[in-house]
Amino acid sequence: MSQQDYEKLERELYELRGRLRELNLRIREADEEARRFAEKRDRIHEELKPYREKLKSLREADASKREELNKLREELSRRKEELKERRSRLRELRAKLRKLRGVREAPEEIKQRIEEIDWRIQTQPLPREEERRLSNLLEELHERLEQVSLKLELEKEVEVLEVEIGKVEEQVEDLRNRIGELKKALGESFEQKKALREKVQELKQKSDEWHAKYVEAR
Repeated sequence: MSQQDYEKLERELYELRGRLRELNLRIREADEEARRFAEKRDRIHEELKPYREKLKSLREADASKREELNKLREELSRRKEELKERRSRLRELRAKLRKLRGVREAPEEIKQRIEEIDWRIQTQPLPREEERRLSNLLEELHERLEQVSLKLELEKEVEVLEVEIGKVEEQVEDLRNRIGELKKALGESFEQKKALREKVQELKQKSDEWHAKYVEAR
C-alpha cells in the first residue's frame, strides 16, 4: 500500500470514527429525550390516579344512594296508599256521623230512664194501655241508646283515625324531604363526575401525546 493510499484510508477511518461518535451522541440524546417523555407520561399517570379513585368512589356512593332512593320511593308509595285508604275511611265515618247529628242525649240519661220504666213495669200494677205505652217507649229508648253508642264509637274511631292520618302525613313529608335530598346529592355528584371525567380526559390526552413522542423517540 502506498503512502497516499494509507493516508486516504486513515482520513476515511477518522471520518467514520467522527460519524460513529456523532451517531452515539444522537442515540444518547434520543434515549435521554425518550426517558424524559416517559417520565412526563408516567407523572401524568400518577396525577390521574386520585381523579380515577375519586370517580370510582363517587360511582360507588351514587349506586348506594340510588338503591336507597328506590327503597324510599317504594316506602313513599306504600305510605301514600295507606293515607288514601285512611282518608277514605274517615270520609265514610264522617258521612255516618252526619246522619246522627240529631243524636245529642247522654247514654247515662237514656239508661237511667230505661231502668226507671223497667222498674215500673215490673213492680207496679199498670193498665194494659199504659203498659203497652211504656213497652213501646222502652223499645224506642233502646234504639236511641244504640244510636248514641254508635255515635260515640264513630267519634272515637274518627279521633283515632285523625291522629293516625296526621302521623302518616308526617311520614310522607319526611320521605319526600329525604328523596329530595338524595336527588339533590345525586345531581351534585353528577356535576362532580362530569368535571372529573373532563379532567381525566384532558390528562389522558396529554399522556397519549407524551407516549407517542416516547415511541417516536425510541
